Amino acid sequence: MNTVALEPAGGSRVAGPEGWREAAPHIPIGVVGVGLMGASIAACLLIAGHPVWAIETDPARRRGTARRLLGFLREAKREGLFRGEPQRAVGRFTISEDYSLL
Repeated sequence: MNTVALEPAGGSRVAGPEGWREAAPHIPIGVVGVGLMGASIAACLLIAGHPVWAIETDPARRRGTARRLLGFLREAKREGLFRGEPQRAVGRFTISEDYSLL
């Protein structure tokens, strides 16, 4: 089983049977829909350091997503599941109604 240790500069290394090695680079990931499941998945991906592109056709849901994600990230930080800054993580999140962005 691999565990991830965050380094002070924000990088990460992975511990495995062969010792420490650099983690794979963070890749952009797309999420379609930001209801409860999509927003939760996006939050987990942001916690892992990935930039996230989300597609949502409902304008009201699009408007509320950043605030919802910020709440999820703050909760994860309070529970010790996230060492980063929630506001900075939300800065890696982009939402649109345009499927061609994926």
